[in-house]
Amino acid sequence: MNLAYRSNEKEILDDFDLQGNELSENLRELKSVNTYLGGYSVVMNGLKAIFKQKPEQQNWHVVDVGCGGGDTLREAYHVFKNQSFKIKLTGVDANSHAIAFSRQESLVTPDIEYKIQNIFSKEFEESKADIYLFNLFLHHFEDDEILRIIKNCNAQGAVILINDLQRSSLAYHLFRLTSKLLRFSRISRHDGLLSIKKAFTRADWKRIMERAEIKTYTIEWCWAFRYRVIVY
Repeated sequence: MNLAYRSNEKEILDDFDLQGNELSENLRELKSVNTYLGGYSVVMNGLKAIFKQKPEQQNWHVVDVGCGGGDTLREAYHVFKNQSFKIKLTGVDANSHAIAFSRQESLVTPDIEYKIQNIFSKEFEESKADIYLFNLFLHHFEDDEILRIIKNCNAQGAVILINDLQRSSLAYHLFRLTSKLLRFSRISRHDGLLSIKKAFTRADWKRIMERAEIKTYTIEWCWAFRYRVIVY
């Protein structure tokens, strides 16, 4: 196993036509991972840091790109619903079946909007938001594609909040053990290990930001084996 460089293999979830029990099972398992391994806190604390930078702003539009099952948006809804400012939450995903799942799971949070949208479509590239959230999403893409995504969002003046995995042998072996103990599904086991091989080091993020000509950003390691990157 060589983790010196990012893998370019495709994950099963990269199939936009994936649907049915395998998809829903995987989305529910991702929710469990975020719940028990602190994935939500990485995002929520990142959002709080961004809001703190502009206390005078009264309206925020947060777009979760590649929202999957929408669980992170539902968590954000409950965390920020009683704040003095207004927050609009939108989830976009290219998999129509994932969007259908998100809408069904969000019946008690009807204020969250979901859209079927490809990140490389003209519709998305012309969209507007105050914050673009990329939660365990960018590792699905190669560096040149990530550059295109980040530069497009940054050109709009939006803040970019990234929560993604750290590429490390320790993370790889711990996930392999944990996924067996928790009896994760075939897709979750396969894609979880591959995601770590496709993930990032701090040096990767510095190189990507340099290539994107971005000067103002932060990189912070978070539990469990995550990097939180904020581009202002």
